[in-house]
Amino acid sequence: ACIRRAGELCHRGGFTLVKVAKPGQDMRFDVPTIGTGTIESLINAGARVLAVEADKTIFLDQAEVVALANQHQLAIVALRCDAASGRLAIYYGAADTVVALAFAYMDELVDFVRMNS
Repeated sequence: ACIRRAGELCHRGGFTLVKVAKPGQDMRFDVPTIGTGTIESLINAGARVLAVEADKTIFLDQAEVVALANQHQLAIVALRCDAASGRLAIYYGAADTVVALAFAYMDELVDFVRMNS
């Protein structure tokens, strides 16, 4: 429902969904999870990027998820944030053969997205 609503609010499409654990979330029982259903919902809503929290997200049927995302040019990136400095490490696929790593600060990333969306 949240993904569909994002698609309705973003008429131009091309939005980014960020899926992370809530502060204080009990990771023993309630872990952020994505699967093919998530990707299908994102495609139908017009999303372009799915950003997940590195090491805190369960991928169901990972090979199928990645293949479906690639088929529809939906990027999946994993983020890790250093809370003290606000620096993000962004892991992403590069040419479908390697994992690349980029760094940014949250405020710079938000400013960039605002200026280029």
